Amino acid sequence: MQLTKTLFLVVSTGLMMSVNGDSYEPVEAAGEYHAVILENERVRVLSVEIGPGETVPLHQHTMESVFITLQPSELVFRNKEGNVIKRAGPDDFKSLPHTEFRKAAPGPRSVTNTGNVSMRAIRVEFKDGGS
Repeated sequence: MQLTKTLFLVVSTGLMMSVNGDSYEPVEAAGEYHAVILENERVRVLSVEIGPGETVPLHQHTMESVFITLQPSELVFRNKEGNVIKRAGPDDFKSLPHTEFRKAAPGPRSVTNTGNVSMRAIRVEFKDGGS
C-alpha cells in the first residue's frame, strides 16, 4: 500500500526521481530540462532549456564539460539544503553564444529561472574526463 501511495504522489506531483530516490544523474533526475541530442563512447551532448518560472530538480553533472549558452536568463542555483550557491544572468555574458569549460559539479543542485525568457544551452560532457 505504501508503494502505491508513493507512486501516486510522484505521478500526481510531477516529481522525477529514481526508484531509490537518490539519483542525481541529469537525464534521470531532470529529464524534462536535459535532452540527449548525441551520445557516443567519448561524449554526451545535452540540449538544456529552462522556461521562465521553472525549477530544475536536484541534479548533478559529474563529468567535465563545455557549456554553450545560447540564450541567457536570470538563474538561481541552490544546493541540496536549499541554500543559494550562485546567481547568473544576461549581464554575466559579453557576447552570445557564450562558451565556458565547467568542471564536474561538487554536489547536486537545483536551478530556478527567475527571468522572463527561457534559458537555452548546449552542454558537451566528456566521458573520459576531457583528456
